[in-house]
Amino acid sequence: MKKIVSYVLVTAFTFMTFILTASEPADQKALASTQKKLVEMKTQLNLSSDQETKVQAVLYDAFSNVNSIQKQEGLTKEEKIVRYNKNSENFQGELKKILTKEQYDQYLSSGRGQ
Repeated sequence: MKKIVSYVLVTAFTFMTFILTASEPADQKALASTQKKLVEMKTQLNLSSDQETKVQAVLYDAFSNVNSIQKQEGLTKEEKIVRYNKNSENFQGELKKILTKEQYDQYLSSGRGQ
């Protein structure tokens, strides 16, 4: 059973990585940021394979949203700040669902959750 679960997780992670790397060049910045932050969080929080896969997806969405906000023309600085803050709140909420209470507290205490 463990081998099947491991296989499914590895397959899912590989598929996700393939999808992310096959994205348009505009998403390369989000992908690079995601990978860098994921390595940091994996080490800091001792993420399980399942958590790593989920955190990667949440990170990618958050970084993609930031890039999208940056590219939007016609938004005032204040409107962008509101959207950045909403993106951050969404990220924090999703992260809290994935991590254990201890991991989330450690993440916040590291100053990264601000």
